[in-house]
Amino acid sequence: MRNVSPKGAIADLIAVFRDAGSRRWPILAVSLLITTGLFSGLAGEQGRMKPRPPKIIYITQFRTGRSDAEIRAENIVNQRRKERLAEEQRKYDEETRSLYKAVGRASGFDVDKMDRDARAQNAADEKARLAKLAQLYTAGHASTSAASSTPTPEHP
Repeated sequence: MRNVSPKGAIADLIAVFRDAGSRRWPILAVSLLITTGLFSGLAGEQGRMKPRPPKIIYITQFRTGRSDAEIRAENIVNQRRKERLAEEQRKYDEETRSLYKAVGRASGFDVDKMDRDARAQNAADEKARLAKLAQLYTAGHASTSAASSTPTPEHP
């Protein structure tokens, strides 16, 4: 950033403008039209915000005397709400992913290869996580069965 100076940039702009010769005004007009067109096109773009997370209501007590049918009905309503929210989140994620892919394609990236690589990495990470959980479960199961067979000293 030491080599960047506003004075130098303005001096360079003036030098290039003078060197343009008799066509400098049409070139300036075309440049301004292109810049104005791009910015006005971008100004009309709009994006969607991530949906607000649902308001969490902590249940401190259920009404006493609820029947099994009432409980089932509430569970069904809650499950449908949960599925609807999950579907909205999936659509949002899909839309966001497609926007990132469009930007990547416009930038010259091979987004399909990047997507395949990311999916493969996620699958490998999930496999490693499950293997670690299985190892912890086996180790924990072995230690609890060994501990239960070991006699414990009596406390006075």
